[in-house]
Amino acid sequence: ERALALVGIGGIATIQEKDENNLTANSHFMSAVELDPTCAYALVELGKLRLSEGHPEIAFSYFSKAIKADPDYVNAYVQRADLFAQGGEYDDAYQDLMVALRLRPNDIVILYNLAIIERALPAPKYEEALKHLLHANKVAEGKNPNVLFEIGNHYLVMYPAVAWKYFTEALEWNPGHYMATFSRGLAGV
Repeated sequence: ERALALVGIGGIATIQEKDENNLTANSHFMSAVELDPTCAYALVELGKLRLSEGHPEIAFSYFSKAIKADPDYVNAYVQRADLFAQGGEYDDAYQDLMVALRLRPNDIVILYNLAIIERALPAPKYEEALKHLLHANKVAEGKNPNVLFEIGNHYLVMYPAVAWKYFTEALEWNPGHYMATFSRGLAGV
């Protein structure tokens, strides 16, 4: 119970986003992990703090410890996948996102990120990427401009009219989406 209370206090300090609050958050998350070394939430939050301080290798260690502590804690996989992707390790990012997707199959962020990674793989999985984007679009009820934009990007080269439709829908939900405006012009329909 005390570990959970410390996690809550640490989370509040993190949300406030000031250097002194990061120190407070760090202290509370460290205390939570000392009380409960399997507290995956605190481990991930410590990893995010280390990453924001410019220490990706330490962040990686915390994300991996969180996965070992709680193999069902989705956010640990998502955070580690993002770190892998930042380092160009797309195969590893893909593996982590596939685990996250198995645990949370209707998560728009996971589906979106997975599609981006699938297109960046050394052997791109374009059909899988489109499948995941279309599923994310269905879950979002066609209201997520970033998902719509990425679907449009997928179709841009082969089917410009289809791409134009998705770029237009993205702009309906976010008129300021400058990439959708630019890409719709490229579709030229």
